[in-house]
Amino acid sequence: AGAEAGGAATANARVRSSYSALANATAYGGSAFYNAGAGSTASAAATSSYRASANAAALSGSGRFGLMSPASAEAIASVERQRGAPQPPDTLLASDARARAFASAQGSTVRASSSYRDVSLGATVTAVAASSAQAGEFQPEALSAANVGGDAYGMSIFSGDNPAQVVSYASALPVLGSIGALVVGSPTVSWAFAGGDVLGAGTVGAMFFPFTSTAAFQVPFASGRHLLLGLLNPYPSWNASAAFTFSVSNDGVSLYSGSFAAQDPLEPIFSDKVIDLGVINRDRLDLLVTFSLTEGLYGFNYILGSPSAVPELSTWLMLALGLALLTWRAGRTRAGFSHPMPDLQHRC
Repeated sequence: AGAEAGGAATANARVRSSYSALANATAYGGSAFYNAGAGSTASAAATSSYRASANAAALSGSGRFGLMSPASAEAIASVERQRGAPQPPDTLLASDARARAFASAQGSTVRASSSYRDVSLGATVTAVAASSAQAGEFQPEALSAANVGGDAYGMSIFSGDNPAQVVSYASALPVLGSIGALVVGSPTVSWAFAGGDVLGAGTVGAMFFPFTSTAAFQVPFASGRHLLLGLLNPYPSWNASAAFTFSVSNDGVSLYSGSFAAQDPLEPIFSDKVIDLGVINRDRLDLLVTFSLTEGLYGFNYILGSPSAVPELSTWLMLALGLALLTWRAGRTRAGFSHPMPDLQHRC
């Protein structure tokens, strides 16, 4: 602390564990009497083989008229499950990676990254929530979580404690039971994914702007099948409008991209919708889901996967023609050949 200016602060925490890791880093900038309080930088990283949690808080000092200098916070949580790794008792916490980054001063930047890799399942997922630019009017907070082979995450409920959040939760190859709970009230999405392969599920959302949420999935895939995108459980803006972009790409190639605006605060833009992203002729996917909010408040859940193996349209047509031919021939056999045309017309 000082009269003219306080001192900037830096805090770093690095934790590595063979089971569970928790890293907390909090930096306090010095206060000032004549000018804005000093900023700070906080960085936390947790790496483990079962559960990792990283929390970084960058708190600027208070200055004249309560002014604070911008701060920067970054939290990184990483889990890597090796082949044959033992599973702890079910009574313990679920296996996942979680990160939180918070900054107290307006104009600060935050980034929370959670990654999870399962060698046995051959899948990796990384969820990142961040301020895409300095948030000039808000105290930014970023939350992320990731897992492979666990439960899908539900919608984040934005609280009034800190109304400037951005979230990214992602699960690769999620437990099917958790998907069932997620699609309740979304019959279109539920029907589209019934009996199919769910490759990923996630939550994106942001309160105020500019914030960006991404999720990267590297998962095995049955080449030659359709890839479906399900959108559900929107969390609409309470403002007069909300504006954002949303896109899905595979190995850098765009599969879906759009810009959206909700003029009606209750309009559920992404409520119970299914989008066919086309046939993917690869045995492994490298998907990137991106959500960027530029105005208002919005969020939703999404599901990625392939439908149950069903015949293509051309196959259905051949089956239908074959059945029609068999019906016609059976009719001709019963009626003889003296009046073929009336019999055929009758059966059509």
